[in-house]
Amino acid sequence: MNDSLDTLDELISDYLEKAQRGTAPSPEVYAAAHPAFAAELRASLPLVLEMECVGASHDAPDASEVPVPDFSGTDFRIVHKIGSGGMGVVYEALQVSLNRKVALKMLSPARLVEDDSIRRLENEARIIAQLYHPNIIKVHAAGHVGGTFFYAMELLSGTDLASNPPATPQETARIGLEAARALAYAHGCGVLHCDIKPSNLFQDADGVLKIGDFGLAFSLEDIASSSTSPRDGTRRYMAPERLARKKMDFASDQYALGATLYEFLAKRPLEQDSSELRPAFPRGVDSDLRAIIAKSLAEEPAKRYTSMADMADDLANYLDHRPVAAASPSPMRCVLLWAKRDVFRAAAYLFAVVCAAGFVIALVVGFVRTHNAMVRARTNAQVANDALGVVFRHVAEQAPSPHDAQLLKELLPYYESLVDDAQMPDTDRSAVYDILSKCALRCGKYELAERILRQAVTCGGYDADEQCRLAIAIQRQGRKQEADAIWNEIVAKFEAGDTPDERAVAACALINASDNPASPNCKRAFDIIAHILRTSPDNAKARLEYARLLMNDCPYAQSETFPGVPADPVDLLATLAEQEPYRAYFAILHVQSICQRLQRKLHENAPIDDDDAAYVLERTERLYARFANHPGAASLAFRTRRLYLLYITQNAPPPRRSREQGRFDEFCFSIFNSPEVPEQDKETILETQLDSLSDHTDFPRRFRIRAQIVERELQKFVGRRKAEFEARYKALQEQVPDIGLQMD
Repeated sequence: MNDSLDTLDELISDYLEKAQRGTAPSPEVYAAAHPAFAAELRASLPLVLEMECVGASHDAPDASEVPVPDFSGTDFRIVHKIGSGGMGVVYEALQVSLNRKVALKMLSPARLVEDDSIRRLENEARIIAQLYHPNIIKVHAAGHVGGTFFYAMELLSGTDLASNPPATPQETARIGLEAARALAYAHGCGVLHCDIKPSNLFQDADGVLKIGDFGLAFSLEDIASSSTSPRDGTRRYMAPERLARKKMDFASDQYALGATLYEFLAKRPLEQDSSELRPAFPRGVDSDLRAIIAKSLAEEPAKRYTSMADMADDLANYLDHRPVAAASPSPMRCVLLWAKRDVFRAAAYLFAVVCAAGFVIALVVGFVRTHNAMVRARTNAQVANDALGVVFRHVAEQAPSPHDAQLLKELLPYYESLVDDAQMPDTDRSAVYDILSKCALRCGKYELAERILRQAVTCGGYDADEQCRLAIAIQRQGRKQEADAIWNEIVAKFEAGDTPDERAVAACALINASDNPASPNCKRAFDIIAHILRTSPDNAKARLEYARLLMNDCPYAQSETFPGVPADPVDLLATLAEQEPYRAYFAILHVQSICQRLQRKLHENAPIDDDDAAYVLERTERLYARFANHPGAASLAFRTRRLYLLYITQNAPPPRRSREQGRFDEFCFSIFNSPEVPEQDKETILETQLDSLSDHTDFPRRFRIRAQIVERELQKFVGRRKAEFEARYKALQEQVPDIGLQMD
């Protein structure tokens, strides 16, 4: 008997937790162990178990008495039992063919005769297998053994969040963000989870959230045949409409997630029967996070977020110190969030204001003491210059973003003025211009980069790297003839250079000035590279240009090989990317070469191994995750995803094509919201989505699900074809009958 549990509510909660873990005794045994409340427990526990839909394990054999299932003749070997619940038993096993550890889930012995339990387990495996998301547990295989159904899923080394809840509001918000994104993806695939709670959220050893237990979930396509009841699940996480047996839709999952996050913050369950209009949060929880959770817990579904993706956006804004839609921040609050988000920019603005005030004061004092005022002004200018130099160097070390580009543009005039006042030496000024030009190029601000580089040339003389960057900035603005003139000037100066690196720069300029891989310029470039590789086969710059010629199908490069130098651009660029892992340019070229090889095989109808195609996708997504803010990485990720979908369409059966289309839609939506993606790529994404949407006008529910993604993209799109896309979207809507997604 546990003497610390001295109220009926505490005893009932303790019993429910044991029942959910599968370790609860029978209600009679538990009541006998607490004689002070025995009568109340005997009357309450069966009813509570029915309301909570938890099957106690007291009818099942003791864990030590249950024999280990016989998996002989299958691909799995049982290692040991992990745990059990009201319905299922989970074992750790080895999948022999792939030599990997998995978790096997099957019905507990007490459930083997219950058809409803079997259907739920099969439904869980079927639904999870349709979903492919980093925050959803993956199913590897399914089958029958010993007359009962089982399925194999990935084995997690972490714990569920009921046993190990997040300790801080920030960690709670991060977990909520990952869960909301996963649920938004599941909703986009037409799947409702229906049982979100802490014990169904897991964290692996790396801290990555995983959503599991889809036993109560159902797909919108299977609504008519679903046996799921609005009251199935755990009562304290159910939305009011489910408790009242009203309509169920995606907003019900949102409420369950909100109740879960509230429980993490408050360290106690949400009181659904409370008369308070808003839930009471503990002290120390930020007002924006409180507003997000309170909105998701609104009693009326219409007052919650429009979709789980909107809730995810708000949680991301909170973590990034941006205003959230759930709150109405004051102008002062917006300023404070901005300062908290962009500390360096805020400090730079404040410093500029302080310096400006100092200059004004110095001018006033100068009327009285001119000499002292001038000395003070020059000192202040030098201090300001040093501070701005720190800011610029910080920007240069970070991943590029539009915010960094805006910061450069706004602070550059101040910097130029201060440099002149401080009489900075040309060598120091050239070093700063070098940092600024690299930042501007990485941010995609080519006009700003050109302006900075022309100033650098003026004060620092001729430099090959600066000239190359200047030509790239001009060429990216569409002024090819002007850029070619600079490339030709570089060739004239360095084709007969003293070092291999100088001659490699000349070869690079010849390639950049060529439109045809068989042109005389490419022949000259190859001759330079060949001479370098024969004498210095490890020269990185020569290897890079050799790889570029191979990628462009240059006939001269394909006709000769060099000892110790791979003749495959994929292998060449892989080595360069490994040597300099922080160079986005090398990584992008490497992935581009892999993608180019897959595209060539598709064009030539050559046989393609499924693992090779998956490898292309995996490398691209890893590149996008690592260099998410790089403009080249974002557009390359979209093109590769579309190419992989084409491969699946041509080679996979219909179910897999459908799943990959759903993943492609979700990926398009995430990349569409990246500020680094050019408008022309966004046009391509929208056009592709509309083409796909037109194929589903005969399937209203499926159409509505995908139309939600397209509609959100159209709302954020500002390109020149916006009106055209909106008219086409409206025309498609008119072709579809008005059938809702909700169920009674």
